[in-house]
Amino acid sequence: MNKQAIFGTALAMLLAVGVTGCSKEDMEEAKSSVKEAGETVSEKTKELADDAGDAMSDAADATKDAWEDTKKAAGDMADDAADATEEAWDKTKEMADDAADATEEAWDDTKDAAEDAMDATEKAADDAAKKMDEAVNN
Repeated sequence: MNKQAIFGTALAMLLAVGVTGCSKEDMEEAKSSVKEAGETVSEKTKELADDAGDAMSDAADATKDAWEDTKKAAGDMADDAADATEEAWDKTKEMADDAADATEEAWDDTKDAAEDAMDATEKAADDAAKKMDEAVNN
């Protein structure tokens, strides 16, 4: 019940008592009742204000906790992303090293094959020159 309704009711009681011609004792009792009603309203209003303050404080705490959780989650996500990037970089370097090694091996194999082909060509030329020499000298 709000304050205005209680005070309105108390005022109506006082007017009714005054109109009906109650005794002084009745008037004192009515005054006391009105005072008690006012004190009750005041106490209830204070309790409601305290409860509202507590609720607002709880909401502020919950908001702060949620913000802290959000910041921690964002930090964790950033750390995870950094770790994943570092792992990807390491794998990329490893693959590049493997590719460089494979290229070097292929180059060595190609060079060896070219040298073998040159040696075989030289031997064939030497053999042909010997046969021509033998054919011309015989």
